[in-house]
Amino acid sequence: MKKILTIEEGVRSVLSVYNAVPDIKWEYRPAEEGCLTDAIVLDGAVYPLFWWRCDTQIMALAENAPERKLCSMKLNRTCAKSYGIDRLMYQEIDIAELMLDSKIESVMCFDNGCARNMLATMKNKRVAIFELAAVLNDCTAEQGRHIYWGQDGMASDRVVSQKVASDAIYLFSEDEAKPEVFNDIFIYMYGLNKTDVVKAACIAEILMGWRDISDWKEKDAHYRRCLAAAAESDRTCRRTLIREAEV
Repeated sequence: MKKILTIEEGVRSVLSVYNAVPDIKWEYRPAEEGCLTDAIVLDGAVYPLFWWRCDTQIMALAENAPERKLCSMKLNRTCAKSYGIDRLMYQEIDIAELMLDSKIESVMCFDNGCARNMLATMKNKRVAIFELAAVLNDCTAEQGRHIYWGQDGMASDRVVSQKVASDAIYLFSEDEAKPEVFNDIFIYMYGLNKTDVVKAACIAEILMGWRDISDWKEKDAHYRRCLAAAAESDRTCRRTLIREAEV
């Protein structure tokens, strides 16, 4: 079995499984310091990469959300300090709008620099509660959970007793005190960590035309306005409306 070492190799491996040959030039760009997300370049056009949308658990929650007739959602996440609280919130805002099927209309936010609590009211009057922190050691995987409640039940991407994210394979050896971990979500991307597997899968889906990203630039601009509103709300201690895009 070939061990995949990079996201680009993972993308090519996925494409080979489906005998897909992209008819456009593409490039993966990891997020640089200060950026809010990675990017994909398609024939010279740069798009933000909402790679988390290809996470199998996020996909399962999103697919079942309409049947639950959602009322509210809680996004409880903790990431590494180096990842940054704004970058984490950017990601979670997208997940909230995806699940609740609406843009954020207003926010009430409290921030101490490394942790952030925010109550977001959506345009369809559903509510999202954000409990976020960037306090973990560098290279530590994100922890936490997503939960939503609806008229017909609730759902979560982690069971009650599961405290930290788990891996599928733990390889112990005589040379290392800690195991080397792998996942088996896609056998043809053996060797990549979970996050890189999701990123490679997302890029492959885009290249195969399975995922529409035509509005991702617009969403990126909207999420940045949400972050600005969150900062204003924390500064003023007032509920803040999201500014509409300038025409």
